[in-house]
Amino acid sequence: MKRTILWLFAMCILVGTGMAATNEVSSVNIVGYINKSVDPGLAIGSPIFYQLSGTQTLNQVLGTNGVAADDPTLADNVYLYFPGIGYSNMFLYKGATPDPAYDYKWVDGVDVSTNIINPGQGFWIRNRGAGITTYTIMGQVVDLATNTMVIKPGLQILSYPYTCDRAITNLSLTNGVAADDPTLADNIYMYIPGVGYTNLFLYKGATPDPAYDYKWVDGVDVSTNVLKAGEGFWYRSRATTNSVWVEVRPYLN
Repeated sequence: MKRTILWLFAMCILVGTGMAATNEVSSVNIVGYINKSVDPGLAIGSPIFYQLSGTQTLNQVLGTNGVAADDPTLADNVYLYFPGIGYSNMFLYKGATPDPAYDYKWVDGVDVSTNIINPGQGFWIRNRGAGITTYTIMGQVVDLATNTMVIKPGLQILSYPYTCDRAITNLSLTNGVAADDPTLADNIYMYIPGVGYTNLFLYKGATPDPAYDYKWVDGVDVSTNVLKAGEGFWYRSRATTNSVWVEVRPYLN
């Protein structure tokens, strides 16, 4: 049975994002929206919701209110990274002669992007504006009891798959390759716009220590970093075969 609810996002506190109540809407799940701010330059973003349309393309996931142009070097860009393949590049298009089929759509240089981006995945976004761009992102809160993602050997861009902030130390992403050497262990690289990377690795010492073993550490201590809703991160798997990351829903359904 469908539930008629307010645009309300109440089960998690989202630090640094806007949140408010508005008109009623009919949905099979809790529906909400976030005003997500993106600084000028590069950032790693991620899907926050499942779309009401049922289509997880970039135009629905991110929105289209950034800097648009017919030249990808002047417009906002999104870079999707595919492990073992490389990047697929999109830009926010606007032509000299307005075309509703393409203007303010994310295009791949030939056509409107059809890439599917689900919660748990991440992507680079480049803001060409001189100031902060705010994307209003809306959809259904992720309500799966568990969310399973495949981790491939090497590099990939991931994100926390649920609709809230999450501390790195609370992730269940701890079944990878652990070591006391960051060049031998799995790594998480969080990109801070205008600053650079924060590098973490999955630690395991020669002498087991429950305070640190199989924890994400910054080289000195257990990480206190928090993944905010709509942020992604690089993950390097040192394994030679695929592994699985299973997260359990952190809020009530």
